[in-house]
Amino acid sequence: LGNNRKLESVVLKAGQKEAILADLERFFASRGRYEALGIPWRRGYLLHGPPGTGKTSLVTALASELALNVCVLSLASPNVTDEKIGNLLASVPGRSVILIEDVDAFFQARSKADAQVRVSYSGFINALDGVAAHEGSVVFLTTNHPQLIDEAAIRSGRVDFRLELGLCDRSQLERMFLKFFDDASAAARFASEVDPDRWSPAQVQERLLKARSVDEAIDLFCGAAELPAQQLRTI
Repeated sequence: LGNNRKLESVVLKAGQKEAILADLERFFASRGRYEALGIPWRRGYLLHGPPGTGKTSLVTALASELALNVCVLSLASPNVTDEKIGNLLASVPGRSVILIEDVDAFFQARSKADAQVRVSYSGFINALDGVAAHEGSVVFLTTNHPQLIDEAAIRSGRVDFRLELGLCDRSQLERMFLKFFDDASAAARFASEVDPDRWSPAQVQERLLKARSVDEAIDLFCGAAELPAQQLRTI
């Protein structure tokens, strides 16, 4: 998956973007330490939160920032079997991020015995563990519902870093407004008048794209009902 998403275009809560970028940079600089300790040189991340909070956008932007390839794997695809998932992961080129989206959907489908899903739980776990054999591998799992995932699948060693991406706080509202309007006082007013912790970044973005002024932007939020978050994704 090619992409040129800029990291600065992703608006998260203060410090989140910097923390995960620093962790990735430390990982790539630590190959010798991993080897000296006899630990597989791999890193696993879990991004969780409501739809539209920027999970996929963050992965693609981090990959672009660090000049990494992004390889997306869908566990729900009927073309992916236990045998194929191992082969697919084994063929991932170096300097790549493996992105496995909506992991909770896989577990829900497995529990419902969905015939479309042809990867078993053990196949998924074996594939995740098999990635450890690839030096420098980075796996990102995303989910809207982390409570639906078997804890063994995201235990330490498979997932080393967890980050919750939530609905917009006041700082995010202000910074997102500034992406669309270069007006600091208007951004501060917007953030003070729009309810925090109610809107996903995708919902904020969708409305700000329509607005032509701070008054119109505020009107689009105040008294408005939330849009179905699953229909929105940050761009």
